[in-house]
Amino acid sequence: MMTRALLSIAVALLLAAATAATHIQWSTDGTTEWAHGCDWPGVGDIGTARTAVSHCGEACGRFLGCTHFVWSQHGSKCYFKGSSTYRHKLVLASAEVLCGRMRGQPAWAVGLSHPQ
Repeated sequence: MMTRALLSIAVALLLAAATAATHIQWSTDGTTEWAHGCDWPGVGDIGTARTAVSHCGEACGRFLGCTHFVWSQHGSKCYFKGSSTYRHKLVLASAEVLCGRMRGQPAWAVGLSHPQ
């Protein structure tokens, strides 16, 4: 009985997480695609730069090997990510975190909404 209740809770939590992930609001400027509230924590980091959130994608485009990026309000840092980043699951984060990719890079991990 206890196992069945725990299983029901686990399924409910997974469904809630999947639903939340599909509600990420993606934007594009033709060069980059980004959204607030998502992250690839500790995955594929190849460099960082202090920059305004509005310049993180642009900075990624100038950084050799950068295909994906994450900007954090903590320290106003842009984290440059390498090409293997897309293979890792994108996770939900606080609204103060922005994640994105350079156009033409591989799509996000399976199961999450992404720009076309």
